[in-house]
Amino acid sequence: MVRSSPAVTDNKVFIGSDDGNVYCFDATSGALNWKFQTGGAVTSSPAVVGGICYVGSFDHNVYAISESSGSLVWKYTTKYLVYSSPCVVDNKVFIGSNDDHLYCLTADTGKQIWNFTFRLQNTAYGGSYTANYDSASPAVYAGRVYIGWGDQYVYCLNESNGAKFWEYKGTTAPATGTIAGQYGFRESSPCVPGDGSLFIGSLDTGWYRLNISTAVFANNQQRLMWYTRYNTALGTNETNDNIEQTSAAYAFGAVFTQYSGPHMIMRQNIKTGAAEGIGNMGILCRSSLAAADNKLYCGNNDRGFYIWKASDASRIQSIWFSEPIESSPAIAYGKVYFGGLNKWVYCYQDGETKRLNNLYVNPQPRIVPLGTNVGISGSINPFHENGPEGQTITLTYVKPDGSDVVRTVVTQTASVFSDSYTPDQEGTWKVKASWDGNPWWLPSTSFYQSFYVTAAVVKPTTTISASVSNATITLNNAVTVSGTISPTVNGVTVTLTYTKPDGTSLTRTALSGNGGTYADTYTPTTEGSWSVTASWAGNDDYQGSTSSAATFTVSAATTQPSGGGAAIAPEVIYAIVAIIVIVIIAVIGYWYMKRPKK
Repeated sequence: MVRSSPAVTDNKVFIGSDDGNVYCFDATSGALNWKFQTGGAVTSSPAVVGGICYVGSFDHNVYAISESSGSLVWKYTTKYLVYSSPCVVDNKVFIGSNDDHLYCLTADTGKQIWNFTFRLQNTAYGGSYTANYDSASPAVYAGRVYIGWGDQYVYCLNESNGAKFWEYKGTTAPATGTIAGQYGFRESSPCVPGDGSLFIGSLDTGWYRLNISTAVFANNQQRLMWYTRYNTALGTNETNDNIEQTSAAYAFGAVFTQYSGPHMIMRQNIKTGAAEGIGNMGILCRSSLAAADNKLYCGNNDRGFYIWKASDASRIQSIWFSEPIESSPAIAYGKVYFGGLNKWVYCYQDGETKRLNNLYVNPQPRIVPLGTNVGISGSINPFHENGPEGQTITLTYVKPDGSDVVRTVVTQTASVFSDSYTPDQEGTWKVKASWDGNPWWLPSTSFYQSFYVTAAVVKPTTTISASVSNATITLNNAVTVSGTISPTVNGVTVTLTYTKPDGTSLTRTALSGNGGTYADTYTPTTEGSWSVTASWAGNDDYQGSTSSAATFTVSAATTQPSGGGAAIAPEVIYAIVAIIVIVIIAVIGYWYMKRPKK
């Protein structure tokens, strides 16, 4: 996820990511110049001054990185997570840490000049205050450092030595309601317009304008110039999520603030706090406003990016994404830069009427043997009206030898697409998807995704036998064909191909059982010589095989005599005739022996 906000300078974009990297991109093309790996998530927003990129990390460190090469210049280790973003002024780096200190470091060497300890200590250090996201960032103006913290105070410190000029305690949180027990300035950073005041948001769902004079006031509230909430009853129909996590924007003679309960932005009179315009912003927001050319820009947790008129806060345009936008935008070179929770960094041309989109591609499986298919799936996201169904997607496969294969597919329902491809080289392959866009959507290209092709798998061979129950059968009687797959393969389909006397064939199937045996019983309908072969296709473990042909003859059925009754077999007739002859010979012999002698 990219929650860090970008810094844009020297045609470069610098931004942190939850993957622990700080990235530097070309501001025109988006090409990666370098990335620097820290030991934790980077939600801190970089500051780039004098050829050095300064940023904090969840690994407890503050980093100084070369703008040109991405190499480490120095790092300073605090005692806990660094959510805060740095402010760099007068060769000093000012940054807060969740160890409940504000640090002032030399910009060139990272040596500590001073640190300031906030009023309440994190429970991680034996205190009573539980700090979840103390990520407020300091503002430096006219030799003073301003910062709000989760201990419910706003502080004004001496830039040179960290001495406290004054502190202001915010409104105490209510005991009940949607913001019960919540208070403090732990994420909203001060906005100092240079008119003797500062603006800052609080977990008590209010925006404060404070007098920043170093004069001593008789009581705490005399420093307050005005305080506003969208609703007058503290905690009624409001949440605390966005006021604590956003900062006010001062532009065009007014201050612009955000209110989470009604999901609104407000243009407020700088002197009185009175509303001069209200705009809807979807749902709660963790992205701060940026202002330029009489427009306001801001991401939103409803996955939209909004543009409003600064004159009255009316909405000009909404752009939709696949995930929320918590990164605050940076405006440079007529373009708007910001990150998304979908891990992308965006550059949007101001005034562009087409919508941005993300193109995803996913090869499965990621490891395939040579000669087998890899499946490619993907989608264009988000899917909205006038969405990209029926659009041509170009898939570019890059082989291990660097050559490529280009194929095209067409998106289906819900903008999904797929492809099946058989790689012809061993090694690491890459595939990306690209789309030319349409009248409503900008072109887009996915990241490359890789898969690996191993050597072809040589599976063991098998044999299959086939034999018939009778070599000769009469018409309308059945024959049984049986056999065995060896080595034993159970539960697979065996195909029996019977060839008729006229040369035509028919197929039947059987399932192999225990021991790899199978059987099929069939009744032929044609006289003559038949043959049958058995085969199976193979599986993930074995190659398939085909048997030798087994033959059998089908003869005509024996017919009955016309007089009715059972037919007498020829051999029976021969036996009867032989018996009759023998009886006749015996009778003649007996008669000859008994005749009177002369």
